[in-house]
Amino acid sequence: MKKRILMVAVVLFLSISVNVNAFEPINWPNEPVVAVLGASGSEAGTPVDSPFGGMAVAGGAYLALGHALIQENHRVQIAAQAGAYSYDVPGTGWLGYQSQYEKAVNQTMWIDGIDHLSAVFIDQMNDCMHSVPCSEEDMDIYIQRAVDVAVTARNAGKCVIVNALMPWESLDLPRGVAPYGISYTISESNYRLMADKHRTTFENLENIYYVEAYEGMTTFDGLHWDSASVKKGAHKISKVLKKECGF
Repeated sequence: MKKRILMVAVVLFLSISVNVNAFEPINWPNEPVVAVLGASGSEAGTPVDSPFGGMAVAGGAYLALGHALIQENHRVQIAAQAGAYSYDVPGTGWLGYQSQYEKAVNQTMWIDGIDHLSAVFIDQMNDCMHSVPCSEEDMDIYIQRAVDVAVTARNAGKCVIVNALMPWESLDLPRGVAPYGISYTISESNYRLMADKHRTTFENLENIYYVEAYEGMTTFDGLHWDSASVKKGAHKISKVLKKECGF
């Protein structure tokens, strides 16, 4: 009888201990997180539903900017997608700036109610670069979509960094898009016009930091930069994150 009572007491003790431990406070990691929005400059992978079926640039051997920022010891949520445009493309999984931002916001809000998203990095999209001719109005619409997300993030208390467009001198667009069966690319004059519009717009916005992470880059295919270049670019962005965003 005593053994049975002792056995029951032990079982009750273990049960109470397990229940107490299950509700003990958890010290979740509380590092600030930077969201990365954009296209293949920042993420090698494509959506599974896209025509590329989830294939990554260079089979995953390509180092994109978002992953290089992780190597700079930042906590990063990459919402960027290779092949993306500034707008959602239905049926492909490609998300535009707004949807990428919303995805990042959802990813960085944890069950303890803490929002870990502290900074947003906005990289270049594929708009106007290739595939479809682009008017000056199209350029303005593209830039405005980036502005809308940048301002939304800034007003939500996030530190916002916007990357300048890739410098024309570093690009060889016909070579870069040929492997994907694309023949049309933007002209030099139109590209320079778009890059100037982009710069002028963002440099005139308060509390949004404009960087030239692609300056001096070297591409391996005319469109995507090599590992040495992307590491330098990530280091430039990291310095802004530390100086201006307090990372």
